[in-house]
Amino acid sequence: MVKAIVSDFSRVVLLPLNHQYTGGLNALYRDLKSQDQLDFWKYFQLNRALLEWYKKIGEQVDIYLFTAEYIQEDLAVRYELTELYET
Repeated sequence: MVKAIVSDFSRVVLLPLNHQYTGGLNALYRDLKSQDQLDFWKYFQLNRALLEWYKKIGEQVDIYLFTAEYIQEDLAVRYELTELYET
């Protein structure tokens, strides 16, 4: 029986809007933020199908996301994920 799912955040839950972009999402986020050009949803998109599945099975198993940096702390993302994740 599955008790938990562990998932990366970047490129699994959060994807670049430009599918041809091959760099790191945290690096892109840092660059845009430092240039004051960050309109989050112009550059990133959530994997909504996966999030819906996580939401559905999250009632039966624990779901954990991990990431090496702080892109998930952006208010745009936090707002979208609050109903799915406690912390």
